[in-house]
Amino acid sequence: MEEKSYGFFVQIVFDTLFFRYSKLCAPRKKAGEFETAEVVATYRETAPHILYQCIGLEALDKLSGFFGNFYISRENVNKELELYNKLISNYEWGNLVGRGATFYNAPCNNEDNKSVVEEILHALPKALKYAKEKNCGLLGLVVTTG
Repeated sequence: MEEKSYGFFVQIVFDTLFFRYSKLCAPRKKAGEFETAEVVATYRETAPHILYQCIGLEALDKLSGFFGNFYISRENVNKELELYNKLISNYEWGNLVGRGATFYNAPCNNEDNKSVVEEILHALPKALKYAKEKNCGLLGLVVTTG
């Protein structure tokens, strides 16, 4: 395959990004001083977009950051975990997952979509618990390609 350069990026990197770097995108990996607590890979829609479809606008306003990009200091990790758990407890789990799966338009069956939505709903509290155990803050970033 011939490599083509288009200004600021090399097309082949975007064509093979997930497959080439998937081993780097695994829980509990070190990247310099940072550790990866959670990674959720989605098709088309970002994980925060799907999460927000699940929980709704009123809950969205209560979460830290902007569209999945956030920094939660070590002192606020426990507060954010409690807030997230409280927001989620206001809904029946099946309805949360169903709303997300209805919105998520991946080229797979509805059961696979539900599985991805459940992974998204669990990712933030898992990362917050990890930060709490490590006594550190949490940085959330949304990365898109192509």
